[in-house]
Amino acid sequence: MSASVSETAGATAKLRHEATALDATVRNSDILEKGRVSSLARLEY
Repeated sequence: MSASVSETAGATAKLRHEATALDATVRNSDILEKGRVSSLARLEY
């Protein structure tokens, strides 16, 4: 199977976009988790 250069570039760009979106989601949930942990820590003291 030989894909054209533009098809390959398009697929690569799509994957990169999805990876970036996933990375942003992970980072946001990590920030939320840290916020939750620090607010729980404050409640305990």
